[in-house]
Amino acid sequence: WLRDITARRQTEMQREGLLREIQAERQILSEIIEKSPVAISVLRAPDFIYELVNPAFQALAPGKQILGRRFSEIWGDVSDPPVAGLESAISTGRAFDAIDRHHTIQREPGAPPETIFVTSSWIPLIGPSGSPDRILTLAVETTERKQAEEQLRTINATLAAELEERTRAEREIRALSARLINAQ
Repeated sequence: WLRDITARRQTEMQREGLLREIQAERQILSEIIEKSPVAISVLRAPDFIYELVNPAFQALAPGKQILGRRFSEIWGDVSDPPVAGLESAISTGRAFDAIDRHHTIQREPGAPPETIFVTSSWIPLIGPSGSPDRILTLAVETTERKQAEEQLRTINATLAAELEERTRAEREIRALSARLINAQ
């Protein structure tokens, strides 16, 4: 009546080891998402409901409960063009990039609204059916870069105007010098 259960016990131990590895990998992935400075979210199609939102993404809509709500509820009037992009990404299976889109946010209650710029990628995720059924969103606020670019444009325009003025003044001086030399 004795039965050798060594093989079964080894299988159970392997299974437990694999489960621990999976849990450790999930913990690492969860920590990466949670601590990432990149805004990360996952939207479930076809209604584009937020299933996952990290703190960096939540910072793009301060004071709003994003998780479990539709994209259009969170972003309101400006949601129509982006929803078309989300639908296209689901139907074609191709990523959609939005470069330096402006958004108006209120960072804290009572704070004045401010315009920020965000660059994002919307990446279709393949579900169990073999078709895209979710969108991974990766976004970075680009406001500081856009402001720096605008400052550079202003500086370049100022320098170009100064160069033009100096070039004009130099031509006048040369012309005056030539007249004085010819007058002698």
